Amino acid sequence: MKINIRLLLITLAFLLCIVKTAAASPAQPVEIFSTKTLPDYHSLLLHSDAIVAAHLDGSYTSWKTGKRVSAAATLVNSRQHLITHRVLKGTAPTFLLTTGVRPLPRPTDPLNQLYTGPLADGDYLLFLKKYGNGSDSILNGGFSAVYPLYQGRTISLENGFSELGGKSLDEIKEMVH
Repeated sequence: MKINIRLLLITLAFLLCIVKTAAASPAQPVEIFSTKTLPDYHSLLLHSDAIVAAHLDGSYTSWKTGKRVSAAATLVNSRQHLITHRVLKGTAPTFLLTTGVRPLPRPTDPLNQLYTGPLADGDYLLFLKKYGNGSDSILNGGFSAVYPLYQGRTISLENGFSELGGKSLDEIKEMVH
């Protein structure tokens, strides 16, 4: 039996690409990441596995969870790459997982507080919980875990804790320790 070396090499290269792609693609959990605001900022500091200053470029990967919140609205999970600039607590994760609603609800809809969806392009101070055994994380308390950074200081959003607003990263780090 004669083996065509060229065909064998093409087949091996193809199989190697499939294996490499499967290994490089992170799992796509269908668990729903609904969020609840923690009672106070002390709880947020204490119960976060990681506190990081990071950049999100606004790009993300989404997939269906198979769950609905109404006949017209479905839940989708998203994964965003975190570009960490500074770690204030714990270990920097690589990805942020969130659950969002499609189509997007009106801004006043309470579903927005329960399912944050992916975050917009920007720099943030994030309070995170580790998810699974890999490099994924979730927000520890929905939007109360998200503090945009502007000129080196935090901005407290409507659901955020005012005690964490207007602080520098050094001031937040002092609060952690």
